[in-house]
Amino acid sequence: MSLTQRVNPEEEALAFSSGNGIYVWAYDRPQCIATRKGKVKALKVYEGRLLDAGNYSGVRDTLTGEVVSGKEDQWTHLAEHEGNLVGVSPHKFIREVKTGKVYDGKMRFL
Repeated sequence: MSLTQRVNPEEEALAFSSGNGIYVWAYDRPQCIATRKGKVKALKVYEGRLLDAGNYSGVRDTLTGEVVSGKEDQWTHLAEHEGNLVGVSPHKFIREVKTGKVYDGKMRFL
């Protein structure tokens, strides 16, 4: 059984990060599903995929490691706004991850 068959982020697991590791709580214990070269700062389920971002380039598909968007920047927060994946870049701007569009400051990350 492959990892993607065991872990379905939309249905069955609690995902969390610690340092550069990404874990799910499944089957009554934590399981490491990915590690990154830098500290993981954000996890987000978006369009059925678990995504991560942090002190490394791009927003990544957590299970495959593929950079799915925003490969030029590091991202400290991820969220969904009006169907778009948005994040906070190192410049502290809230931007759409795919297009780089800067939001006007009406949104806040808590």
